[in-house]
Amino acid sequence: MNNLWEGSISMRLGFAGGLVLTVVATAGSPDLGRAMLLAATGAVVSFVTSMLMKLVWKWLTRRGK
Repeated sequence: MNNLWEGSISMRLGFAGGLVLTVVATAGSPDLGRAMLLAATGAVVSFVTSMLMKLVWKWLTRRGK
C-alpha cells in the first residue's frame, strides 16, 4: 500500500482518531482554545472574501456586456 488514503475506512478513521487524540493530549487547554479561535476566524474571513470576490466577478462580467 503506497498511499494512506488507499486503505480501508477503518484504517483511515484510526489514523485520523490517533492524530486528533495526539494533538489534544499534547496541546494545553489555552493552546487548543487559541487554535480553535484562530481556525474559526480564518474560516469566516475566507468565506467573506470568497463571497466578495464572487460579487466583484459578477459585477465585472456584467459590466462588459
